[in-house]
Amino acid sequence: MIHEFSLRKTATICGISLPTAFYWRHKVLDAIKKFVGRGDVEGIIEADETFFLESFKGNHKKSDFVMP
Repeated sequence: MIHEFSLRKTATICGISLPTAFYWRHKVLDAIKKFVGRGDVEGIIEADETFFLESFKGNHKKSDFVMP
């Protein structure tokens, strides 16, 4: 957002989908909105522990299936 990249370019740079880039941008903007006027914010912002729901149910029957 600081560099004013489009959502498509942001998604490509971050290696995420366009909808994910859209939702993350809005989550950041909502967080900033909550703290406007409450003092200064500086430093590094980190986000971690992202979980992706993924199921391999039924794949064990495929003879060529290899767990990623």
